Amino acid sequence: MNVVLPPQLMNSAVLRNKEYARELAAFPKALESAPHLGYACLGGQFWLLLPDDSLYELFWVEANSTDRAQDEPWSDLSNRFMQRGSF
Repeated sequence: MNVVLPPQLMNSAVLRNKEYARELAAFPKALESAPHLGYACLGGQFWLLLPDDSLYELFWVEANSTDRAQDEPWSDLSNRFMQRGSF
């Protein structure tokens, strides 16, 4: 799937080695904006982005969301994640 995200979510993203990431300070704003744009953060991994363009995954650190309830509308799911900061 090749989805182009809205500028409000992409303007703080950094592209390295075909992976998008955010500086830690920029992540909360993107997370807060997502539900208002119809998106939700379902989880992710933490990476170190080094000045020489190398990426290192902290494979032992993850943030994963709770499951979507049966018949839960997407708008409810994304708002629930925002309200609880649920991962």
